Amino acid sequence: MKKTRFNQILVFSLWLSLIFFHVAITPANHAITVTHIANGVANANFQSAAQGTVVTLTAAPNSGNRFVRWEVLSGSISLSSTTNPSATFTMPNNAVSVRAVIGKHLKNRSELVNSHAELLVARQVFTIS
Repeated sequence: MKKTRFNQILVFSLWLSLIFFHVAITPANHAITVTHIANGVANANFQSAAQGTVVTLTAAPNSGNRFVRWEVLSGSISLSSTTNPSATFTMPNNAVSVRAVIGKHLKNRSELVNSHAELLVARQVFTIS
């Protein structure tokens, strides 16, 4: 086939069309923010994700502490569990912010009384078992 200026322009136009088509259908990623209240760490398996992606949250309390709950701060999500340190949700079409509440595990009421000043200052969650 003889190369002509028309054929070159046609091939280039098709190539550009494919690039723009690909860019137009690439889904947008939205930010995932995970925070925690002291005494441990919490994270998600993605820092950002496209709508429909299944995201896993994981919280790990430090020694002497326990996971209390997940709190959804922003974004319209439904967690698989709010009381399990490992939870999942399906990414919506907007940014999401969640918080892991991790508190000290107290053995009796006297520990709570002795920790009262710390409770007021740190605003931590305490549980008695």
